[in-house]
Amino acid sequence: MRRDGRIRRISVVVAWAAGASLLGAIVDPSRAANADSTAAWLPLPIEEVVEPDRLEDESPRLGAAIRADRRDSGFEARRAVVTARFGPRLIGVSWLARGDRAPWATITAARPGRSAVAAGAVVVRDAAPLLAQAMGWSRGSRRPSPPREAAPSFEAPPSPASLAIVGAAASAAGRLGAGWLLAGRREEDRARIAAGGVGAPVGRLAWAVAAGAVEPDAEAGSASGAGARRIVSLTARVRPEGRSLAAEMLIERGRAPTAAIEAAASSGSVGLETRWRRRPGEARPVAGEWAALVRGRAASARVTWRPWSSRAPGDDGTLEAEGTWDAPGFGPARLRVGAKRGGEDPETPRERYLVLDAVVASERGRSLALLASRRERGAGVARGVGTSIGGRLTLSARGRASGTLVVESARTGSAAASSAAGAAWTTGITPSGASALETRGRSGVAASAGGWVRLGSARLRALLRDAEGADQADRGHLAATLWLEWGE
Repeated sequence: MRRDGRIRRISVVVAWAAGASLLGAIVDPSRAANADSTAAWLPLPIEEVVEPDRLEDESPRLGAAIRADRRDSGFEARRAVVTARFGPRLIGVSWLARGDRAPWATITAARPGRSAVAAGAVVVRDAAPLLAQAMGWSRGSRRPSPPREAAPSFEAPPSPASLAIVGAAASAAGRLGAGWLLAGRREEDRARIAAGGVGAPVGRLAWAVAAGAVEPDAEAGSASGAGARRIVSLTARVRPEGRSLAAEMLIERGRAPTAAIEAAASSGSVGLETRWRRRPGEARPVAGEWAALVRGRAASARVTWRPWSSRAPGDDGTLEAEGTWDAPGFGPARLRVGAKRGGEDPETPRERYLVLDAVVASERGRSLALLASRRERGAGVARGVGTSIGGRLTLSARGRASGTLVVESARTGSAAASSAAGAAWTTGITPSGASALETRGRSGVAASAGGWVRLGSARLRALLRDAEGADQADRGHLAATLWLEWGE
């Protein structure tokens, strides 16, 4: 009861802060004209990121980069990328080591806004979400993704865990519309795939049609009994002034259609969004999300509700409120509070959480932020609380160097890392430079440091993380990554 009282008091404080942010933006809509750093929300938990491999690396727009990871007692080359401009075209070559497996190599050629070609190991990005999951380009999530009518993009895989195909892909765009094609084998299960699509805008309406085929590998197909699949995706989006309505329908022979819908409306600094998806054949085929958002120059707030099925009152959905504001004399602060009900299944974890990221001191080129979180989890009869507190120090020197150090102390209510209860969140720096909330099942100190220094036309970049936070088997050691980059 005492713990429930604390959560209720925290919820009241967050609701008050979010309400103040909403009221401030509504009373003075001009504050939303030029959103500053308060427009950035807290990072997602890494398990909720739809494409986590994007956190693993970043490629230079122009120039070259070599990445090396610490293994055992030394460093080994992990990735090499070269991108050069030849007239209006960008030509890129990428190589990625995969441990004991054969490395991936990729060649890309693109004329921005016009055409693109990729061959070798290729990752498909930003495709229509239902099509991407059906074709095996995305793992998807319970959270509905917005329908996309634009042609997908193709790039080299940044991580050995990327859902890559080994083959070729091409896209082209013009005044009348866009089209794309790809063919190859999925690296994950060696299934042969082919897909293509076209789309075009017609006034305020944009439409796209795509079709794909999946032919399982002979050995894998005979073992599982799976046969060839033929898939068609239909997507449309209409944009009346201040509003947007989009839908995707996936049709596959022998299966019920899958559908996704998104509706959004905005007026000044206030916005509303809703997404809905139905995927037959699953235990909980319906997923939905509702969000209300207000952005201001000095403060922003949003409230999100995600009921994961049509049985919303007894569901395991999420109710979440988040506010960001610029505290005078300090800097941007971000606060998120939420709860997951857990559903009717006693083994499904129920969760209540709070995450805070607040800059407490800042000066030109330097800032210090307070990081804190509390996470109450329960599954069946197991209960646990995970807390963390720490800080983030950021230093920069006028484009010549920059560095970030994050240190947090985590305390959990469970001695087992695999327990559903007692896990804590810590904020980790990823190789791409972005932050993510990482789950820790043991008490201890989590540390990560990243930075770069410019040496003439070259830039040396480094990342140092504790092994558990980096999801390494050698717990207690440090995982290090070095990049040497030239160009932009």
